[in-house]
Amino acid sequence: MNAESGSADTRAQVVALARELGFDLCRFARAEMPGHAAEFRDWLDRGDAGEMNYLARNSERRCDPREILPDAKTVIVLALNYFQGAHKIRRVACGRCHQKDCSRNRCHYSNRANCALCPGR
Repeated sequence: MNAESGSADTRAQVVALARELGFDLCRFARAEMPGHAAEFRDWLDRGDAGEMNYLARNSERRCDPREILPDAKTVIVLALNYFQGAHKIRRVACGRCHQKDCSRNRCHYSNRANCALCPGR
């Protein structure tokens, strides 16, 4: 098996596991500063983050994953759809309310990924 097919197999396993755990979206991105980092900083500077003050903390680290994990090559991006119909929208604030809903999935996902996809760890 060559490295490309091994990578495709691993990605397929991660996507399947994410779906199994209830995530609506699973994508992969390079672990590097995105081209829109300057726009993000401008958005913060204009105060467009509203009450989400936590976004401004460690903004450099938010803009470049290598600041946190210098050897990372890929970032796995997971999403949950919070829309529950016209009158049922979940409250998301300060990383608290929604954490209760998805922290179990993320912890489980992390543990399963380490176990199932990284047998040497």
